[in-house]
This record gives sequence, C-alpha cells and structure tokens, in this order.
Amino acid sequence: SPPLTGALDVAFLAAIADGIIVAVKANSTPRTLVERVVRQLRASRGNIVGLILTFVADSSRASGAYGYYYGEKREEAA
Repeated sequence: SPPLTGALDVAFLAAIADGIIVAVKANSTPRTLVERVVRQLRASRGNIVGLILTFVADSSRASGAYGYYYGEKREEAA
C-alpha cells in the first residue's frame, strides 16, 4: 500500500489485512512518525506482525564478517 502518513484508508486496510509489516527508512523517517503510524494502526485494530528497516548501511564487509550477498559469485576453494 502507499505510505501510511495521512492515508485515509489506513483503518480500512488494517481491518481487512491478516497482518501488517511496516517499512521504515533508516536515518530518514522520524521516530515520532513511526510511533504515530503504529498508534494509528493499533487503533484501527491492525495486526502489526513486524517492522522492516530499509536502507541500512552494510558495515559487515568492513568489519571482516563473512557471507555471500545476492548476486555475488562464490569463489571456489583451491
């Protein structure tokens, strides 16, 4: 659905959805806005099942962590 800020159909969507996942842009979306949206969804009896934090800086590579990322090719061991 579109962003929930100011959306008139939040109560309608919350009522018919089995669950709601709220996506929040890191270092951009004010905490007060997230809190307001969560309160609005709860007041509409929305079932909030989770929150996704988007645009999080990937610092794992700089710290020496290991793993593979989508789209990367794995190097075969010699």
